[in-house]
Amino acid sequence: MLPSATAKTTSEPTLTPSPTPIPLPPRWYWAYDVGSSSIVTVNLEGEIRSLGELDLESAQNYVGTRLDDTHFLLLVATDTGIRVYLLDTEAMQKVNLPAGYPYDPGMSPTTMAVVGIHNRNAVFTFATRQSMGGHSGNDMPNTGPAIFVDAASLTARLIDTHVAYDSFTDPRTWFHASEDGRYVGYLNGDTSDLKVRQVDLLTGETRT
Repeated sequence: MLPSATAKTTSEPTLTPSPTPIPLPPRWYWAYDVGSSSIVTVNLEGEIRSLGELDLESAQNYVGTRLDDTHFLLLVATDTGIRVYLLDTEAMQKVNLPAGYPYDPGMSPTTMAVVGIHNRNAVFTFATRQSMGGHSGNDMPNTGPAIFVDAASLTARLIDTHVAYDSFTDPRTWFHASEDGRYVGYLNGDTSDLKVRQVDLLTGETRT
């Protein structure tokens, strides 16, 4: 008797369709158009939008930083103080600064810096004093205010008046962010009585 044979069937391979790629949202960039004295935003697809007129030619200094893919913070230093603007892809909005914040037109514009960013909120600083602790000369640390910017309400408030940092290095190197960026620590006070301070960039609350 011949041995029985068992028929074998081979299943056809099933092809899984590749998922449709999701296009990434366009990344925007901001620039100053000297010809029209206006702020413009542009993406890599070549789309250009004008956000409004702003004279930066007469400013003593201006610095800016990206908050995320669609928001940008611009600081403009003038003879009388600092103006802060929140830029997105559609408009430029002015941030209301606290009244009576300290400012030195001879030193503040060149030391202006954004030192912390989280959840579109930010902290910035600028020098207003040197030579703390009864000494004199440029070898002493700069000190100046720390100002918290609440992007949602377009307001800013003074959280410290005597933040300490070196006179010859970028102020950002003296502010240290947590791993997630939410908390920023810094030195505060006279050189004879420095304290470590921390600000929560989600709420603007500070602690020693």
